[in-house]
Amino acid sequence: MRILVFLLMLIEIHGLKYFGSLFKVSFLKGFPKKTDDTESTENIVGGTSAYHGEFPYQLIFLYKNRFRCGGFILNKFYAATAAHCPVLNNLEDFKVVAGEFVLSKNDSTEQIRNVVAVIKHNFSHASLENDLALLKVDPPFDFNKYVGPVQLPTQGSSHHRELRCDRMGQTSVSWTPTRYSSEDSMICAGYSEGGKGACHGDSGGPLFCNGYVAGIVSFGRGCAFPNYPTVFTETAFFVDWIKKHIN
Repeated sequence: MRILVFLLMLIEIHGLKYFGSLFKVSFLKGFPKKTDDTESTENIVGGTSAYHGEFPYQLIFLYKNRFRCGGFILNKFYAATAAHCPVLNNLEDFKVVAGEFVLSKNDSTEQIRNVVAVIKHNFSHASLENDLALLKVDPPFDFNKYVGPVQLPTQGSSHHRELRCDRMGQTSVSWTPTRYSSEDSMICAGYSEGGKGACHGDSGGPLFCNGYVAGIVSFGRGCAFPNYPTVFTETAFFVDWIKKHIN
């Protein structure tokens, strides 16, 4: 099964798309606001609305005041996203926003931070492996009920079984995923019949299982298509590397 799925991934490589997105936001009184010409941001397919503060580690990643990707908070100084999201030579154009709930209004809980350094883990555009980047922020996050760190799994722990997981962007979604193996550093999750999963704008966001972040949205074919589960970077494969850099 593992070899078959990986071969299918290679065959379909040109049909796969990163789930990043670019739509305009503008800064108004210090917070990002969605503009009228944006794409729809309700891109978690088959999801349900989250409540304010339900996922305090979730953040948005902006490029030139445009929504680029999702991400999540590791500690007061570092966040994480997918490696295909940031461009290393344009750090001054990147910001992250934590504590956001509704992009179209000021929730009074937003924390906007500059990205001052990006650390990537040998990301390969050819094989799509190691799709993980660490973002150093300035000033540090101020933790409260709306902004806080995610819990990491233990290094090398296995998630290749049925779990109940949450995948968040603008909304939350819970499902018991069918697990497939691809590369050791990747996991796939979703229903074989489709209908629930990630879509455009969800890259870099966390797959949250049993109290910890199990994966990072990387790529997929379409949006929750049948027999095409979302592919995630498996966080447990990189825990030692993450801790080495953020501690």
